[in-house]
Amino acid sequence: MYKKLFLFLFLIGFLIKPIPSYALNIFIEKSSNDVLVGETIKLKVLLDTEGQNINVLEGVFGFIGSADISNINTANSVFELWPEEPNLSLEKEVSFTGGVAGGISGSNLRVLNFDITPTTIGEITIEPKKLSGYLDDGLGTEVVGSRNKFTIQVLDSKKYTDSIKYKLSDIPFPYLILLGIVLISMAYYLFKKFLNKNK
Repeated sequence: MYKKLFLFLFLIGFLIKPIPSYALNIFIEKSSNDVLVGETIKLKVLLDTEGQNINVLEGVFGFIGSADISNINTANSVFELWPEEPNLSLEKEVSFTGGVAGGISGSNLRVLNFDITPTTIGEITIEPKKLSGYLDDGLGTEVVGSRNKFTIQVLDSKKYTDSIKYKLSDIPFPYLILLGIVLISMAYYLFKKFLNKNK
């Protein structure tokens, strides 16, 4: 009888254990819209708690594609405590665990920053392999974050420059003449203004 009672209580305890919430989003903001091979761009990892108040965030980001990751830092981060400082592993993964006393809630919250330098054209995918927050509720209830992938399109720097040249060559010749007249007129006006000012 005691054995059956123990089994019953165990099953009840298993069924009523806290269920992780699924209200946490990470997104990445890049410093430039056009990403070229060999060009270093700065990325910000931002957090949206979706109204939840969390005091710990832990995650692991993986990278797919040819790129160098550097300058990983926590400048202007909302998290003050770092049991695990953001670091890059040999497997090309960035892992971290950050905390803040009293919890934090909001959108567009800075978590960390890093630089990325593409080495070939194509795509670079940043994939959250693990993302969990813990509520400031006295229980440490886990909040499982969404694992939305972030993709960066990398362009060939030479082709990008050539495309700009082609766009200029597409302008009809009469418009180029008109543009030249406008620029010369502006230069003449500024020159006269400079001379009058120095009389």
